[in-house]
Amino acid sequence: MKEIIITKFFALGFLFGFFLFIGLNYYTHMQAYMDMCLHCIREIGFPFYFYETGSIAHYKKILWFGLIADIIIAISASIGIGFIFHIITTKLFKCSLK
Repeated sequence: MKEIIITKFFALGFLFGFFLFIGLNYYTHMQAYMDMCLHCIREIGFPFYFYETGSIAHYKKILWFGLIADIIIAISASIGIGFIFHIITTKLFKCSLK
């Protein structure tokens, strides 16, 4: 197990998955401000909302459960993608780069 985690293929898959979740969260942040609604409460985050903002009263709130859940899901999915990258590349190239 330890040998799998230290391979470059696993690291590449892990980083790909982690940046995928960062990109999806950034996309939800950009989409939240497309409507130009001044009285709307906007929710930001993927797959769970971790931030709410909006209205004329400058409402801002961090949703801690959503933030923690997003971090756990992002790390778990990144580990899963890392394992998939490792398995595919070792079977495809018949080697393991360390």
